[in-house]
Amino acid sequence: MPENTWIRSKTPWIRGLILILFSLNLVKCMSTENSSPGLRAVPVTRIPPDLIDGFPSTITPTPFQPLPATRQVTPIPTATPQPVVVQITPAASPLNFYGIDLSKTGKRIRIKIIPKNRRVNAGKPLIISFLPGEKCDYGDQHACVSAYQPDPENNVIFVTTHSGVGGEAEEFRYAVEGMGLNRSGFPLERVRANLRSLSGADVIISQAGVEIKGLQLVVAGRVPAAGINHYFSMPIEQALETAASMDPTLVEFVHPAQMELVFETCGWKMPAEPWAPGVTSTTGSVYLGVIQKKP
Repeated sequence: MPENTWIRSKTPWIRGLILILFSLNLVKCMSTENSSPGLRAVPVTRIPPDLIDGFPSTITPTPFQPLPATRQVTPIPTATPQPVVVQITPAASPLNFYGIDLSKTGKRIRIKIIPKNRRVNAGKPLIISFLPGEKCDYGDQHACVSAYQPDPENNVIFVTTHSGVGGEAEEFRYAVEGMGLNRSGFPLERVRANLRSLSGADVIISQAGVEIKGLQLVVAGRVPAAGINHYFSMPIEQALETAASMDPTLVEFVHPAQMELVFETCGWKMPAEPWAPGVTSTTGSVYLGVIQKKP
């Protein structure tokens, strides 16, 4: 048989062998790529569902809202010593704070904090201004609001705000920690002193022509960098108790003797505090303020 004729007769067999070898090599390459230690599955960003009755929380990668944002409120049986989540109903709204209705999404709320002396913000009032809403993304001027009962007789309203440029609680954060380049402008000891100075400040809350006086910022506390990850892993009804485990000034307000409003907002990383789980270049602490009616 002529040489070229023999090759043509064998061509289908050769092509088949080549195809099998190519297929095996392809499978090997795919297997190697999928098992490569340098490749990981893309992490899924957790977007918490509604906090309570239409007040969800969203995640923002900024210092303007706690990262990874407000925790989910989950019902806890009344038989346990844990706080009980209150469901909002038309008959009884736990989002009403002495006449300020935090369930009205279109009615702006202004919290005016008046320092006791000139040590903080030269004695000038600090304003936290926000709209309660279904979302609280940075830049939309909304705060996420929820409520729970640490005890059957008392109610805690929890407000999560942004603290970046133009954020709802920017004035508060700036007065407490100053402004540096992606970090606090004041040293840690001064920040702690500022929080102590703000404790006891008079507070006035207003909304749509209603102004409530006779209120007080009973304490201003802080979750340090080392506690960020643990703090945000807890549901909202355990947030204050978790923060109190790291800042003793908050302990007596975990189970208050009266209704209280708590606001939280993020702060920059402090140069004196090392990196820790949950800390980012823009989120290194959480500030909490507890507001109650004066005795």
